[in-house]
Amino acid sequence: MRESAGKIRKTVLHVAIVVLVAVGMFLVALPLLRRYRQPVTREVMAVDAIRRVGRLEVFRFSNSCLYSYEKSGTERIAEYVGIGTYSVDLERAEILLDPADNYIRIEVPDVEMPQGAFELVKVIDVHVFEQGKGSKDFGIDLYYESKKDAGLRLESEARSNYSFRQKAENNARMIIESLARKFTDLKDPEIDIVFV
Repeated sequence: MRESAGKIRKTVLHVAIVVLVAVGMFLVALPLLRRYRQPVTREVMAVDAIRRVGRLEVFRFSNSCLYSYEKSGTERIAEYVGIGTYSVDLERAEILLDPADNYIRIEVPDVEMPQGAFELVKVIDVHVFEQGKGSKDFGIDLYYESKKDAGLRLESEARSNYSFRQKAENNARMIIESLARKFTDLKDPEIDIVFV
């Protein structure tokens, strides 16, 4: 008798747990089902459209400089030209649309020049001063070493150029504002773009 009473308690306990789990799943699923049946609003579609743009190129520039490079008594002077691109990642943007107040707030990561976004594209030899005769291999080594050094220096200067960064931010603001106006139905909304 005690064994059957213990079995009944265990069965009742198992049934109670199954019922509680089922009720919990229903309570979690019900709001999701309601949301699934609701049509997607124009605002949600606008946010998705802006984020789908992904990495947006906002400013392309070229930078050049005259550099001197010396190795083993031989000096090479050349003009180096590089091209770089600033961009902003709209996938990571936080977008708030408030149709009631006709307001859009977009928080985007800072404009940046990611790795690989700067490239040395042209080398114009000005003069090579030699002391003695160097081998062909020496000349080739001098060319590539000076090019690498100049590329790194030119990229560093471009990354620290405040003017380039300001132009990139201004372009980003204009482009993102244009996208926000294009993808929403709001008439002449107030748009606030914040770099974080």
